[in-house]
Amino acid sequence: MKRLGRYSGRIYEENEICIMEECGVCITDEQAKDEEWISKHHVDDLMECITCVGCPLAQSGVIGKR
Repeated sequence: MKRLGRYSGRIYEENEICIMEECGVCITDEQAKDEEWISKHHVDDLMECITCVGCPLAQSGVIGKR
């Protein structure tokens, strides 16, 4: 199981979850390999982030760093 960073679109490994500075969504290994799925999901997540931007990563202005 991996996590998709909702703000950055970064895919986090299980051992990186403790350092995440953004909200994340659980994804399967298969979903993590599907760039089209990741891209679509990331756009949907960013649309929700627009109303929040409360995570440390959003406040630092970093976006799209994978």
